Amino acid sequence: MYNYYFGQEGDIIDENILSIFTLSNLDYRYNRELNVNIFDFVGVIIEDNNQLIVFPKHMYTKETISFFSNNPSKGLDGFKTVLNVVEKFILSKKSKARANDYGGKQQDSFKSSYPFEAFFRIYDYYEKYGIYHQKNSYISENGNGKYKWKKIIERSQPYLSDEGIVFIPLYRENMSNMYTIVSEAMAYIINETIRKFPYLTNMKIVDYISYNLLDFEENRYIINNLYNVLQNTYKDIDKELISNMIIFFEKKEIHAGNDEHLKIKYFNLIWQEMVHYYLNRHFVSANKNDLVFYPETIIRDDNYFTIYKQVVDESINKWYINIDHYHIDRHFQFIFDSKYYSDEKELNYKQIAYHDFMAKKHRGKNIITISALIFPGEDKVSYHYKTSEFLLQRNVDGTIRNIDDDVVIFSVKLNVIKVMKDYLLT
Repeated sequence: MYNYYFGQEGDIIDENILSIFTLSNLDYRYNRELNVNIFDFVGVIIEDNNQLIVFPKHMYTKETISFFSNNPSKGLDGFKTVLNVVEKFILSKKSKARANDYGGKQQDSFKSSYPFEAFFRIYDYYEKYGIYHQKNSYISENGNGKYKWKKIIERSQPYLSDEGIVFIPLYRENMSNMYTIVSEAMAYIINETIRKFPYLTNMKIVDYISYNLLDFEENRYIINNLYNVLQNTYKDIDKELISNMIIFFEKKEIHAGNDEHLKIKYFNLIWQEMVHYYLNRHFVSANKNDLVFYPETIIRDDNYFTIYKQVVDESINKWYINIDHYHIDRHFQFIFDSKYYSDEKELNYKQIAYHDFMAKKHRGKNIITISALIFPGEDKVSYHYKTSEFLLQRNVDGTIRNIDDDVVIFSVKLNVIKVMKDYLLT
């Protein structure tokens, strides 16, 4: 039975939590304005019988986080959504190299003593194909299967007897049930992970495969057997499954003990991907006064918003702009940027520069350019920046004229839970 504690990335770390859990200097950062330490990761830390659950930024109010402390089952239900999102994000990365970028092998963005990435891929196989069940055949002398006459004629010595020609030895096909160790290990991985992390929602215990827990206390024995099976496996999907099972047990071997952690340092990338889908499914229109979102899903091209990269510099530096969510048509040009770690306390000069570059590119085409910064928070649209009127006035031959060259950058805050649930529907 665990004692559960809750926090939220970007929120102040309670002194009680600091006294219970050992946090590394990468788990928090110092807020100079408030003179306090704040959480700097999303994830789970398990130490003995205590679990610390840290939600993404602005997913809940501080009052709700406090409520979870006295009602942990409600907090665990909320964290199920977070892990579902993380699982979907990991599995959506098709190539192994791409997955490694987000799996922590090429950067310190995903730190886990528990092999969650391997587990998610194993469970994905289980949902699609069920428990691994493969029979392998081999040929041996005097077996008990079908006679393999081609092999007999090639290898056996023929003898003449009263009954005719006799071949010795006889070769027969035998079936080897090599799946036993794989199926049991697969069931063990799924069941023990779900029991340890009860907030893995919609994942069900494998109750029709029995195994002995003592068999899995020796990781090296299991790993060696899985390597043996892998050598005799030829389907790519099965090879990937067994490889992930080997990764799972090898990591368990390295991190033996009761303390576990899952620390995600790249939730900004997850936020960007979730916002991408949300915009494509719910953004309706914009003008210089407002952005409009529709609560129901809009049926249209998934690539209404795309990522846009463009070199804008002819010097040796070759500086370029990188727009998270870009759309252009005959009337509007939208330049939207996801913001997870940044806040709104300072003017976003980069977005002003992006707006200026792209507006100049299409000047004279009667295309209105609108920019927005999209933050996690409660649903709200306001101005981040709007050019002052006096900057738009020009003295032309003694006459004051207004020019249509203003820059409008909206600040959009989207409800985190709503965006997550929408992402899980895609």
